[in-house]
Amino acid sequence: MNTSYKQAVPSESLERKVTSEIEEKQEDNERDSQAAARSKSILKSTSKHGEDKAVIIQPFFSSRILEWAVHLLAVSISIVGICWLRFLHVYWTDESTWTTSWAWAFCGLDGILKALQFITNVHMLLMITSIANITINFARPRLVDHRGVAFNNFWYTVKFITKDSASISLSIFILCSATLCQLAGLASIGVIQPNLGWWHVPDPYGGQSLPIYIQSKKNETFPLTLNSTTIPTSAAGWEWDLNSCLTAAPQTSALACPGYGFEALRAWTRSNFQNHTALNLTIVESVTGAQRILAAESLGNGTAIAATQSNWVVRLYALFIRYIQLHHLGVVNSISNPMYTSADSIYAPVVQVQCHTVDRANANHSGVSFLTNRLTNYTEDGAIWYDSRISWTIPHQTWNFSNSHNGLVSFNWVDLSSENALERGDDGQTTKLDSTWHPSIGAVATIPGMLGDQPTSYIVPCIVDARWAASSAWYEPTMSETVISNLSNPSVLTHSTVALNLDGSVPATTKPRQQWGIGDSINISPNWAELLNAPGHLAFTMTSSDGGFVTDSADIMEGAADKVATILSLAIADGLSRITDWSDSLIILDTNSDNITYTYLDAPSDKIDYANRTSFDSEQNTFLRLRVQRYGWAYGWSTLTILSVIVLLIHISMVVWYAGYQIRRRGDSVQFVAGKKYI
Repeated sequence: MNTSYKQAVPSESLERKVTSEIEEKQEDNERDSQAAARSKSILKSTSKHGEDKAVIIQPFFSSRILEWAVHLLAVSISIVGICWLRFLHVYWTDESTWTTSWAWAFCGLDGILKALQFITNVHMLLMITSIANITINFARPRLVDHRGVAFNNFWYTVKFITKDSASISLSIFILCSATLCQLAGLASIGVIQPNLGWWHVPDPYGGQSLPIYIQSKKNETFPLTLNSTTIPTSAAGWEWDLNSCLTAAPQTSALACPGYGFEALRAWTRSNFQNHTALNLTIVESVTGAQRILAAESLGNGTAIAATQSNWVVRLYALFIRYIQLHHLGVVNSISNPMYTSADSIYAPVVQVQCHTVDRANANHSGVSFLTNRLTNYTEDGAIWYDSRISWTIPHQTWNFSNSHNGLVSFNWVDLSSENALERGDDGQTTKLDSTWHPSIGAVATIPGMLGDQPTSYIVPCIVDARWAASSAWYEPTMSETVISNLSNPSVLTHSTVALNLDGSVPATTKPRQQWGIGDSINISPNWAELLNAPGHLAFTMTSSDGGFVTDSADIMEGAADKVATILSLAIADGLSRITDWSDSLIILDTNSDNITYTYLDAPSDKIDYANRTSFDSEQNTFLRLRVQRYGWAYGWSTLTILSVIVLLIHISMVVWYAGYQIRRRGDSVQFVAGKKYI
C-alpha cells in the first residue's frame, strides 16, 4: 500500500482575508500619521520653550458688546441713584398726597414701590453679573501656568497652594469680589428705594428769611433774678401796676401776671384729687388758642419736678403760621403736613421742689428747716445731689402761729437770697456756710388735720430750685393745636449720667451737668412769687383718709409733702413761662435796605412799619427763625445710604479699573499646549 504524505497549506480564501486585514491596518496607520501631521501643521508655535500651542477659545465681538453693556448699565443706574437721587435730595411727594395729586393719579403707592423694587432687583443682578465677569476674566489667566493647559493633565499647571504675593493678592481679590456680590442687593435697596420720613424744606418762604421778634431783651426773656421790676408798667396798649396782678380776678388780669394760669391749675387740682389724672396740664395760649403741655412728675419722698415751654414761644409759632397762611408765602402753604421747628436757641423753665412734713408738736421742740438732699444740683462741679448735711433755717413767723390758727390753711414765701446754708457736722452741731450760692426761694404751708379724733396741724416746708433749660419745640398745626416740647418728661433731667463709687459717693472727676443746657438757679423774690397767688379765691384743701380712719400719720405726712411739692412746681413753672407775655410780636419782612421793614403779628393787618437799622436792636431782642419740615417720600442720607453708596462706588471703581486692564491686555484667549511632553 502506497501511502504518501503532503505538506499542509492555507486555503486561498484564508490568504485573501489575512492580506485584507494587513492592508487595512496599514491604511489606518497612514491616516493617523496624516491626521497628526495636519494637526501639527495648524498648531501655532508661541511658546518660548519651543512648545506648540493653539488658540481654541477666542471671545466673539458680540460677546464683548454684551459684556460691556452689562457693566455700563449697572454703573449708569448706580450713578443716577447716587448723584441725581441722593446728592440732589430729590423729593417725590408728601405721604398724604399719593391719592390726591394729579401727578400720581395713575400710579398708586403700591405700584410705584413695586416698580422700584423691580428696578432694584435688576440692578442687583447686573452688579453681580458685572462683578463675576470681572473676577473670572482677571483670575483665569492667573490660575493657569504660562505654558497653558496640558491636553493630558488639565490640573497639572493649576497652582492651588502657593505662598507668593501674587497668589495671596488674587485670593484676597476673589474674596472681596464675593463679599461685594453679597452686598449688591443691600446697596441697590439703600440707593434706589426712597425713604419715608421728615425732610427739611430748603426755601419754604419764597426766598425770605422772616425772623419773628418779641420786643423783649434776651436778659428780660430769660432773667436770673425775678422781682417787682420784672413786670413793666405798660405794654401792648395795657396799663397796670404791680397791685393789678394782686387785685384783679384771673379772668380779667393782664397777660403779664404770673398767676394768669391759676384757673387751669385749680381745675387740674380738683380733677387730680377726684380722678387721679396724669400730671400733665394742657394750657391754652389766650391770644391764638395754641396749646402747650405743663408737665410734672412726682419723684417720691416729697420731691417733684415740673417743666413747660415758654408761653411766648407758643404764641409766636401760632401767630407766624397765621401770617404766612394769610399772605400765601412760598411753598409752605402747599405742604400737606408741615412741621415747624426753631433754628435758634430757646429756653424753658424747669422747677424742682422738695418738701417734707413736720408735726406741729415736734416742731415746737426741734424747730423746722428746709431740706435739700433730694434735689439735683445740675451745675455744681462734683455734685449730683444737694448735700444731705446742708439745710436752711425757716423763720418762726412763717409757721409758729397761735393755737387759734391751727384749723386754718396758710402759705408763706421765704426769701433765701440773704440766708446762708447750715451744715451739720459729725458731732451734730450746725455751722453757717459762707457761700454766695442760694436756692431760688422757700415756701412754708401749714395744713390742719385730724389724727383719729384729735385735731392736729402739719407744717410743710418746701425749697424751690428753678432754672432755665435749653429746649426745642415743634408744631404740626394740621395735626394738633399743641406745641410739643422736648421737656414733656422732666424727670429725665434728674437722672445721673455719672457712675457712683461702690460706697455711693461721687467720683472726684465728675463734670458739670451742662449737657442738658441748664443754667444757674433763678433768684425769685417773695414780691414776685406773691403774684402767683390769685386773689379772690380761698386756698384749696386736701383730705387724706383710709376707709374713714387714718392708720398711720406717716402716710398723711408723706402724701401732704408729695401733693404740695407737685402743685408748687406746676405753679412756679407756669408763672415763669409767662414772664414776657406783655411784649409785642412782630415779623421782619426786609433787611436789605437802610430801614428794616416789619409788621406786627398780634393783630392781623397789612400795615407795614419801618425802623432805622441802628435804632432797631435786632441782635439784643429775642427772636426766632422757624424752619419747616415735611413728611413724605424722598431721597436723603442715612447710615444705610452711606454704606450703600460706598459699595456702589467700589463697584464703579472696579469697572473703571477693569476697562484699563482690558485695554492693556488687548484681548483675551485660552491656549492649550500640544507639545510632545503633554500629549
